[in-house]
Amino acid sequence: MKNKTVQTYDEVLKHHRQSLAALEEKLQSLGIEQVAKENEELKDMKEELDEKFKSLSKEYNELKKDYTDLKVGFMSHLASEKMVHITHSKSRMDLLFKQAEDRVYNHLEKITIEMESHIDAYTQKAEILTESLKEKYQNELNAIKDHLKPDVLAARAELDRLLQLEKASMEAYDNQELQAVTEAMLIKESKPSVLEFKWGLSIVNKIGALLIVLAVVLAGQYTYSNFFNDIAKGITFYSIGIVMIVIGELFSRKKYKALSMSLLGGGIGILYASTFISTFYLNILDLWPALGIAVVIAICSIVLSWQHKSQTLAAISLIGGYLPVFAYVVVEGIDTLPVLGAVTYLMVLNFVILAMSLRHDWKLSIIIGFAFNLICVDALVMLMDAVYLQLAVLAINFLTYFEVITYRMLNKTIRIAVEDTLITLFNTIGHISMIYLVLNIDKEFAYNGVIAIIFGTLYLAIGIVAQKRRIEPKQLELYYLISAVFGVLVVPLQLELEWWFIAWLLQSVAFLAVGRRNGIASIQVGGIVLLIISHYMFYLDNFDVLMPLSDFTWSGDLNYLALILGELSVFYLYRDESKLNSAFSSINRFFRYFVLAHIIYFVTIELMKTVNSLSGDLYMVESVVLFMTSGILMVKMLKYFDLDKYIHMDMFKKAAYSLIAITALISNFEPAMPVGIRWSIDILALILLNYFIIRVMVMWFKDDRIGTRIPTGVSSVVIGLYCLFAYYVNFAQRIDTNYDDVLLNLSLILFAIAYVLLGFLKYNSSLRKVGLLLALVTTAKLLLWDSMHFELGQRIVSYFAFGIILIAMSYVYQRINAKLEEQLDGGDVDDKEN
Repeated sequence: MKNKTVQTYDEVLKHHRQSLAALEEKLQSLGIEQVAKENEELKDMKEELDEKFKSLSKEYNELKKDYTDLKVGFMSHLASEKMVHITHSKSRMDLLFKQAEDRVYNHLEKITIEMESHIDAYTQKAEILTESLKEKYQNELNAIKDHLKPDVLAARAELDRLLQLEKASMEAYDNQELQAVTEAMLIKESKPSVLEFKWGLSIVNKIGALLIVLAVVLAGQYTYSNFFNDIAKGITFYSIGIVMIVIGELFSRKKYKALSMSLLGGGIGILYASTFISTFYLNILDLWPALGIAVVIAICSIVLSWQHKSQTLAAISLIGGYLPVFAYVVVEGIDTLPVLGAVTYLMVLNFVILAMSLRHDWKLSIIIGFAFNLICVDALVMLMDAVYLQLAVLAINFLTYFEVITYRMLNKTIRIAVEDTLITLFNTIGHISMIYLVLNIDKEFAYNGVIAIIFGTLYLAIGIVAQKRRIEPKQLELYYLISAVFGVLVVPLQLELEWWFIAWLLQSVAFLAVGRRNGIASIQVGGIVLLIISHYMFYLDNFDVLMPLSDFTWSGDLNYLALILGELSVFYLYRDESKLNSAFSSINRFFRYFVLAHIIYFVTIELMKTVNSLSGDLYMVESVVLFMTSGILMVKMLKYFDLDKYIHMDMFKKAAYSLIAITALISNFEPAMPVGIRWSIDILALILLNYFIIRVMVMWFKDDRIGTRIPTGVSSVVIGLYCLFAYYVNFAQRIDTNYDDVLLNLSLILFAIAYVLLGFLKYNSSLRKVGLLLALVTTAKLLLWDSMHFELGQRIVSYFAFGIILIAMSYVYQRINAKLEEQLDGGDVDDKEN
């Protein structure tokens, strides 16, 4: 039994081995290795496609946002501009048709009257004749008169028909003009409105939140000396900040993003301010607990900025994160500051914000982080003792922002802006200066040029890598240019003065050759500048060589020969003028004659030196070559425009009204009368006079001969500015209280929000922009001028009122923007359905 079991087991094992061998043969015949390889290739291809899909999705979202901004700006701007334009066009066309119609009707009426008068005259003459002749001519005249009336009526009917046809064709033209909105027109018309909505939604919002924060800080200072005990004050300040954050979260859930971000940012700012006040003014918090609270607030604000994807919150988090270090330095002094710990904390904070900013492409937080990092961290580096530690921190700081800008440049979905260029320049200049300062602080470093070579090579390598990845040439120019600048700096940093001319001459030729070959204009301009500098260095050090009867000096003559060879090399590079643009072509024409003159002069003085050294008796014959340049004066013919040859009688009436209005305008500058009933009567009279002036202005703007020549929206702006002017002049003349500046500021900001509201209600974008500009100017006046002489209570009231009104103005923009986006989405759906 046992043997039989073993035999069965062996048979099963043998059968299994045979099946396994058959399976391996089958897999080899199917090419499983090739399938696995293809599977890996498909996997890599899928990952590559996923990356492309992500980049395309990001680019699509950016384009969609830009498209939405353009559409919203177009709807808000063009709705007002086009309606006013059409109204003026209609008025003008109606005027022209009315004038033409009047002329035709008058001419027809004149002919009719003349014909009837002639017939009546002949009728009167016929009555004098005999009865037989009278009957004959009278019957003929009556027949002519009867035939004349239907002809006149038919002519009038034909005229009416032609005018109706002309009017219909003009209406069709207007409708076609309304529909002909091109993409170029869309972008052109929407740019001002996009900027206006950006300021109205974002900048005004932030300023309002900042003013409320300042008001809370000043209120804390005021209550410190008048109300509440210290603990109650601190609790109140923290409560205000927390309440603003909660309200901001509620608005965020209702998708009022701009308003919610201002409230969240203001709340975080108040929490920072409360910590500062509680520590340094109220003295209810010790330093280390206060620093811990500030760090916690910074972490919470970073979490909020990540959650809401808000650049503003990230910037506030960054600024607030630096406050603990500033507070410690103010209280304890910089001498006791643990420099290494502070630098580590600031660099970690900066890395976190920087990583978040790169993920969401936030420029503002990158700029703020760079500015604080360059100023604070680099300043703390100078307090370190170890040179190698200083160099390590500076290198990390430099490479951090170098990698940030390089990443943005190599990422084809990100457009390099002016801010990136400025960060690159300041990052390079600031850190290279600090490195040289650290290396040369005790004694001169012997290899300063090596540092420049390292930096130049780094930028050149990145430029070459970027060029291989087919990055746009304009983005590469900055890296090549910085590399070239470092190459130029190697010469004075490492070489002796006598070698500067030769080195810079060689570099100039190399720059021109590289720039010419790769089509980089900035490198070519740099090469031209360096070539001019090398000429200056030659003339400065070798002026005696230029004298015809001077002695041979091998170094001077060789330098002159090198200069000639360099010039010939440059001339050879730019020998083909047809491939040059106009600027380089003009320079090349001048340069070729300059090189020719240089060669002739060099050969001449070398021959004269040779002959002089051989004979010793040759006297120099002086020759003078005069070069004269002349220019052509271009005189443009003056263009004369025909003035109107006819003045209608209503113009005299309007001119008379205008003279009365000018007289009434002078009354605004009359000195104030005493208070009482006379003062009230004067105010009422001024209101009526200014109302009359505004009516006269409206009369002129409605005149078809003048109104059509005025750009759209200007009439409302002029009337609005006049109201503001009249109010300001009369306020300054007649209001004299201790709070007149406060009342003036509040009234001006109310004027601003009224203009914004009227602009939205009347579809007048120009009036809205005037209101927004007035709000910004008034706020700047309050902060930069009035705050210097306001009392504490006046500043608190002004800041708080301005903050509320500015946030209310931003809320108006938020509501209008939301409605425009809803209409835009509905319009897109309708377009698809149609």
